[in-house]
Amino acid sequence: MVPIPTGKTFTPVVTAALLIRLFKSFPTLCCQRKKSSAALDPQSCSKTHSKLVDKAHEDSVLEEARIIEAKRKRIAELSGGTVPSEIHRKSHWDFVLEEMAWLANDFAQV
Repeated sequence: MVPIPTGKTFTPVVTAALLIRLFKSFPTLCCQRKKSSAALDPQSCSKTHSKLVDKAHEDSVLEEARIIEAKRKRIAELSGGTVPSEIHRKSHWDFVLEEMAWLANDFAQV
């Protein structure tokens, strides 16, 4: 929590876009830090960087999917739980199927 001068507090939110921007600048930081401890070629740094960017992108897509699913769930709760497909009047075919079931049962008993 970070205090705000008005006395209120808020929790900082790290968005996927912010993480992607951070990871785009990561290769230079990664290579500088690792060169001091051990010599690495630029290709390994770029591979590490691309993996991190891909991971950040996948995480952002998954987070968006979670948000969409939560919205759909909330909409379903607020809609009253009745889905138009649940309200079904019997058609001619429903009566035919019921009669077929009755006739099959009657035929099995004889």
